[in-house]
Amino acid sequence: YTPLDRYSKSIRLLEILPGDDLPISCLLHTFVLSTGATTNTSNPGFDFTALSYTWGPRNPTSQILLNGDLFAIRQNLWLALWAIRNKINQGCFQRYDWQLLCIDAICIDQDNVLERNHQVSLMKEIYSQASQVLVWLGDEREGSRTSFEFIKEGSVQLEYPTTAFITLSNSIAYNALLALYRREYWARMWIVQE
Repeated sequence: YTPLDRYSKSIRLLEILPGDDLPISCLLHTFVLSTGATTNTSNPGFDFTALSYTWGPRNPTSQILLNGDLFAIRQNLWLALWAIRNKINQGCFQRYDWQLLCIDAICIDQDNVLERNHQVSLMKEIYSQASQVLVWLGDEREGSRTSFEFIKEGSVQLEYPTTAFITLSNSIAYNALLALYRREYWARMWIVQE
């Protein structure tokens, strides 16, 4: 890690490089929150996406290439990066919509206590200045698609109400929704701030 200036609101943001090869290849860039100034002059803007996720168990770990060096991350984060890169490769996002990500486990030097404490003090501001927050609930599991289809159907019913209630008559959808809400993500206190 290149040291961050603790007297400014310097942060690092991650760029996922396109491609299908493994390990996933990424670059870190330094920005200053309050001004939008950057050390990455090739970037046309300062929009970034903050990732809200759970760290998950310490093991197993997977590796990414970070600025050309192997870097170990927890499996849950690797799955999130893999899914985001696949969506970028499929053209589901405009390149710059997802080019820069704020991901605490990678963008903050976790071995540097002073830096970690300083960056944690900026989290509210980081998430406030993010152009969007992406929530990673975890890898797809049985019933995941069903639960999101049910949520989508319910939001349409609420937007264009024909009845005052959304029925839970489909036990498969109900159980899928319960499984989604029982995921570890919802037990984190940080999600309120994020």
